[in-house]
Amino acid sequence: MIEGYTSGKRAYISRLDRFSATFSPEGTLVILHNYDKPGKIGGVGMVLGSHGINIRFMQVGSLGLASEQGEKPETQEDNEALMILGVDGEVQGSVLDGLRKSDGVLDVNLVKL
Repeated sequence: MIEGYTSGKRAYISRLDRFSATFSPEGTLVILHNYDKPGKIGGVGMVLGSHGINIRFMQVGSLGLASEQGEKPETQEDNEALMILGVDGEVQGSVLDGLRKSDGVLDVNLVKL
């Protein structure tokens, strides 16, 4: 499921599947489904930076339904998140493999618009 809206002449995505996040779908996006744990953003930045890939923007999406109902996860491992990164640079398969091998990463997708 994808939800979104337009404002002015721009389109925005406000929900991807179960996750609430607001971003403009443009350029090259790396989308990670991961457990929300301390150091996760820094680890992803290190992998991308080591391959010369610049992060233009980042949005972290939380589980929409649980957040809307005020529920808290039982453990940190239950706290899933979606990290949407707008990047500059060529994202090779080796970069995606490096991200997939990161602790707590469940899935990685590359989207070029």
